[in-house]
Amino acid sequence: MKKTYAFMFVAIFFEALFLFAGCKVPSYPNSDSSSAFTDYEYKEVQAVNAVVPPEFMRGFDASMVSYLEENGAVYYDKQNQSCDPLVALKECGVNWVRLRLWHTPYSSSCGDNDLARTLKATVRAKELGLKVLLDFHYSDTWADPGNQTAPDAWKNISSVQDMAMAVKEYTASVLNKFSEKNALPDMVQIGNEIESGILLKNVISGMEGTAGTQNFTDYLSAAAESVKACAPNAKIMLHMSRGGNSSVLNNFLKNTRDLDFDAVGFSYYPFFKSHGTLEELKSNIQTVVKAGKECAVVETSFAWSIWTEGKSDSTNDQLWYYDSNGNGLCQAVNSLIDSDSKVLAELDVIKYEGSNCIEPSVKNQTNVIRAIIEAAASAGATGVFYWGGDWVTAASVGSPMENQALFDFEHKILPGAMAFGVKGK
Repeated sequence: MKKTYAFMFVAIFFEALFLFAGCKVPSYPNSDSSSAFTDYEYKEVQAVNAVVPPEFMRGFDASMVSYLEENGAVYYDKQNQSCDPLVALKECGVNWVRLRLWHTPYSSSCGDNDLARTLKATVRAKELGLKVLLDFHYSDTWADPGNQTAPDAWKNISSVQDMAMAVKEYTASVLNKFSEKNALPDMVQIGNEIESGILLKNVISGMEGTAGTQNFTDYLSAAAESVKACAPNAKIMLHMSRGGNSSVLNNFLKNTRDLDFDAVGFSYYPFFKSHGTLEELKSNIQTVVKAGKECAVVETSFAWSIWTEGKSDSTNDQLWYYDSNGNGLCQAVNSLIDSDSKVLAELDVIKYEGSNCIEPSVKNQTNVIRAIIEAAASAGATGVFYWGGDWVTAASVGSPMENQALFDFEHKILPGAMAFGVKGK
């Protein structure tokens, strides 16, 4: 999830941490003592009241896995056995992974996926039979509505034509490397949360790709041209934040009307006011489908716990009851509602300092994921991806997402992952 809101508060807090160095699939020892692990009930999630076709993308953003494993993180399956987390997730129903790509990361810290790491992670996923959504940020760091910073390699480019050519050549170069490994992605996302534009900072004045301008169209057209030439079977996705916000979507569709692409991806976090309700998410999905494009939720998450002394690390977890902007578990009460504006019956509500909040629990995490899949599928979406589900702690690596991950504080897979195997009607 990369984000910035509260709008941009999430991107910075959420995503401005540490990431990777090299990418090697680790070996997995048999098991550890089961005494340290929580016993969970893993059961089939109640079917959703929507048609969920076989090709529905049951996705997981796995961009953190390699770096965390390199720094000592070990993931565990339902039987308390150390495991490849992608295998454990696939067993729960995950069939796609999304992988972030930065141009030339500033450092090798959590978040910094360069070409070598992302390519190896793609090969790893493909060998497991998973499909891959490749997420180009066109930056050396996190890209989101408030942070569209051009790579340092492009900061002195002085003409729009040359900038578009840099985008085109870079995109083609990356995809050709993937082709050499027989690991071309199945879908390519050109830009990350780009409703405000692309390449907006760290460029010479006049080079900005502000949304709605010719620069914006030229840069994304260049990227799309390379995808079509180098990965002709891959679909092209454009991505925006605030999936339930109709104003954002209407402007986004207006500003991308001259582009050739196949799908719109939404970020949808139900604990942010600006992301809207489930009903508003459904309405926006329907709008995209009516416009002749596929639509998927490519980022979402929810808490299974709250910060616990002695369990969590010292990093402030991104999701709390509420923040100074009113975002959080208390806001989720207003977002996770049905068509009658009632809190979804499957969710447990608690009081926190006098306000109703969706309880952070294993049960609620599972049911929130289920509810988002149901809403998306019923509106005609082609998939839902979870963000931050892999972001556990490791040696010298903290995580603001550990209470929203799909692995617990001991890195054991949570029942929430089972929601990705949910059946439709």
